[in-house]
Parts: sequence; C-alpha cells; structure tokens
Amino acid sequence: MRVFISADIEGCTGVTTWDETFYGKPGYAEAAEQMNKEVAAAARGALAAGADEVVVKDGHEDAMNIQPSAMPRGVKVLRGWTQDIDAMMAGVGGGFDCAFYIGYHAEAGSSSSPLSHTTEFPILQKALLNGKPMAEFDVNALAAARHGVPSALITGDKGICDKASESCPWIKTVAVKEGVSGGTLNMHPEEACELIEEAAKAAVSEKNFRCAEIPEHFEMELTYKYHTRAKKASTYPGAVLKDDCTVTYETDDVADLLEAYSFMV
Repeated sequence: MRVFISADIEGCTGVTTWDETFYGKPGYAEAAEQMNKEVAAAARGALAAGADEVVVKDGHEDAMNIQPSAMPRGVKVLRGWTQDIDAMMAGVGGGFDCAFYIGYHAEAGSSSSPLSHTTEFPILQKALLNGKPMAEFDVNALAAARHGVPSALITGDKGICDKASESCPWIKTVAVKEGVSGGTLNMHPEEACELIEEAAKAAVSEKNFRCAEIPEHFEMELTYKYHTRAKKASTYPGAVLKDDCTVTYETDDVADLLEAYSFMV
C-alpha cells in the first residue's frame, strides 16, 4: 500500500490571515509548524494501518514548507515545483493506491473561509468547471484520477470538506476549522492532529475509496482580477476571451484540461 499526500497550509487549524501563509510574515512560523504536524499525523495514521510507503508533496507557495525531519521515519517529501501539469499532485503518477489532501481550503469566491481561493490569490477571482465552483481539490482529485489513484481523505476548513463530500461521497473528512466571515473558529491543534491520524488510519485500513469521476467533457471558465491576465490566458490554444476579465476553455481530455489550467494560472 502506497499513499500520496498533497499538503497545503490555508486549511490547517489556526491559520486565519494571509500573512500567516507567507514565509517571513507574522505568524508564518507557527502556521508552517502546524502544517507539518497535520501532515505528519496523516502519515503516521497511514503507516500504522499498514502503508508500505508515504510520499508527501508540499503544495504551498514555494513548496518549501514541509520539513522532512518533521515527518515520521520512512516518509519521503517532494519539495519545490517540478513544472509538471499535476502541480500540487506532482509524483502521484508513480503507482499509488490512494491520495490524501491535507490542509486544504475553500474555493475562490466562497464565504466559508477568509482564505478562500483557487490556486492564485487574488489574481483568479472565480473558477468554474462544468458550471460549478472549482476548488484546488477538484483539480487535484482529477489529476489523481487520471493516474488511476483514488481520493481517500481530505482535511481543512469545513467548506472544502463539505464540497469534497458532495463530489466524492466516500472520502473521509476532518474539518479542523470553520470560517466565520473574516475569522475562523479553530479546533485545538493537538485534537486536530489526533483526528487526522485516526481518519488516515481508517482510510487505509478500510480501503473504501475510489477515483473521482472524470467527466466526458470539460468546460472551464476563469475570471481574473486584471484584464491583462485574462488577455494573456486567452493566448492558450483553444481558449476564448469571453469578456474583458473572463476566459473559457473546452476539452474532452483531462490531461489537456490540466495543461491549460497550469498555463492559465
């Protein structure tokens, strides 16, 4: 059993302001420490349930937030960006049995988190996929599915956990906090780690997971804060400038979708 973990920071308990998510800003050190603890908890749970290997992909900012020394022995960490269309899921194509998503957050435009965004904040103001709001989880679950890797566990704010449960009803969730307008109601850090470890252990033990559904056709619509960014995105082959700040793209191929999305954001 091989487990892939994609890690972010905005969905970790306690993390509330943008400063906390940027290296060198007030609160970042504490947020990064909790990110490491929550990822380590997921890894411990997977290993305790019999996983032979756990690989962690750091998926936040410069992808240099996860410290290998903070992980359980035997866990491998992929730091930095590989310039792969799988992005936050880079490496997932290596024959994994399931994927975890730790520290994830609500999508752009959602009121369920003060840190809601999709990939590039604040440049990308709204993202739709087949008419529905698109979160980073939606993109990354498709990236996993194209390699035949099921989605098994997601942790983060209540908004993204609820959203993931709608599209992947089997997925285990741990909502470590809840957005309250511009604030967050947070679980105790130790309790969050305990629940994440238990959920990870259960996910691997029960093996009740499957791949996210890959639609036969994709219609992506991205709305940018700046018209110049929309114009640049519209230069991707097949992209259409819908209005000054909105670009649309259609395809039947999930790899093509991920490539286009990678270029546009």
